Amino acid sequence: MVVPATPVGDDHAEPTASARRLLMTTRSTNGHLPPLVGAPTINLDALTDRQRAGTSCVWCAGTASPRYPVGGLRACECCAAMYGVPAAGADQ
Repeated sequence: MVVPATPVGDDHAEPTASARRLLMTTRSTNGHLPPLVGAPTINLDALTDRQRAGTSCVWCAGTASPRYPVGGLRACECCAAMYGVPAAGADQ
């Protein structure tokens, strides 16, 4: 399980180094995230409060779906399809 890098509601907390590495890359080298296809890098410092809370998509800021987790964050259905984010539980 991946924990969000920044606690919800705490805009001034610094993410841990491991969380920053996990979310700053679009390709997984450690098996925590699936390999994404051409996805833009997720910049933790540029995310809104809603994106950090998982209610907005990390790429387009549209309404996020809990079916498409990206680390401790969420993607919308459109971005998930575009970048190859698998639905939660799809591998079970």
